[in-house]
Amino acid sequence: MAEYTHVVQPFEPVFDEKSEILILGSLPSVKSRENGFYYGHPQNRFWKVLSAVISCEEPHDITQKKDMLLSHHIALWDVIYECDIKGSSDSSIKNVVTADIAGILQKSRIRYIYVNGKTAEKYYKKYIEPDLRIKAVVLPSSSPANAAFSLSALINSWERLLWVFQGHYRYQVKVDYKDYLQIMQDGHMKEMDSADFALVWRELFGATSQVRQDVSVWYQVSLSGKQVVVMTLGTFFDEKMEMYEQKEQLYLAYMVDCLGMGILRLAYQTFYEAHFCHTGLLASDMTFLNQNEMKDISDHFERLGVTEVKLNEAFVMFPQKTVVFKTKIHENACADGIEKGAEEGNNPNAEKSCMNICEMCDNTQCANRQKPETVWNDAKECRMDLAMAQKIKMRKSQNAQKRQDEIENANQNYGYQRIMGKTEDSE
Repeated sequence: MAEYTHVVQPFEPVFDEKSEILILGSLPSVKSRENGFYYGHPQNRFWKVLSAVISCEEPHDITQKKDMLLSHHIALWDVIYECDIKGSSDSSIKNVVTADIAGILQKSRIRYIYVNGKTAEKYYKKYIEPDLRIKAVVLPSSSPANAAFSLSALINSWERLLWVFQGHYRYQVKVDYKDYLQIMQDGHMKEMDSADFALVWRELFGATSQVRQDVSVWYQVSLSGKQVVVMTLGTFFDEKMEMYEQKEQLYLAYMVDCLGMGILRLAYQTFYEAHFCHTGLLASDMTFLNQNEMKDISDHFERLGVTEVKLNEAFVMFPQKTVVFKTKIHENACADGIEKGAEEGNNPNAEKSCMNICEMCDNTQCANRQKPETVWNDAKECRMDLAMAQKIKMRKSQNAQKRQDEIENANQNYGYQRIMGKTEDSE
């Protein structure tokens, strides 16, 4: 039977002044201590998982491992500095003295802390979190003892949980009456001079001919360079739709719904420029989350502090004029080019800064230069994507047909015929 051994942390923390995130284990195992570095057990999957998440070759010696960590601004250490332990049995740990995590934070730019497994979580929460007041994110253990997670499952989970920064900002989308009429036409309402159009505009926005709609954005960027974005227009359009529905003016409610989706589409189209202006991040390849990724939405909302958007059991978001999507983030290789363009007067309003990015960028390998059509989506693609988003977010799939049937049954022919372009002798 193994006897207790007093173990003092044999390894120095890996970090430098540029480190941005910190990954903490519990204590080096017997094999790790024999091999001279963290996660030295040949069956531990730490280095396989981390290298896969950051898309680089798996390191095999200590120098390569340190270089990989530091080049990606990752710090590595353990929660426990010394303790009594039987072999490598975490359950036997007693007489714990924790590491000086605060000292690392003072010498680096670390803002996010992660713990590798439940043992590290236990001692971090008990001894370190109360003083640091930084909540650590728990990563599924890379230990071979964690048989519940396959290698691919570990990679997926770590990729989802490891992010290097996050934030929140607001920007505005400008919409004038001409834009509004175009949105109505796109919504299959062809009577461009209908008095009902003017009625809805006045009731929503008053006598003004132009409005600026607020758009709220929350974002987080993972170590892999993938970004999750939550974008919403707020409750304004939901409230107006409900107002018309209560008055049984369903065709007006439908118009408000179309207008909200149209403005959301404009916000979606202008996201790249707004995101760069507010964050300095270059994004590309905007895609919506798939069904499996939608299951993590609540976790994203909690980490990002999103309180304005709710999610029901069917993954329908409220406010309805909300989208969640992913992008890829690129290094700021193009930033100098954009600033140069602004200085030369090519971009006085900063609204087109990202549209011409590859004409000014000196990086011939820039992903934006290679595939501009996928980076700056044209209007047709955006309409297609948001049509899909609208379909997903409908409160009930039969709502559109139900509204149409109710309009016809209520004999509201005047408004219905004008909006839907029907006549008495048309089908």
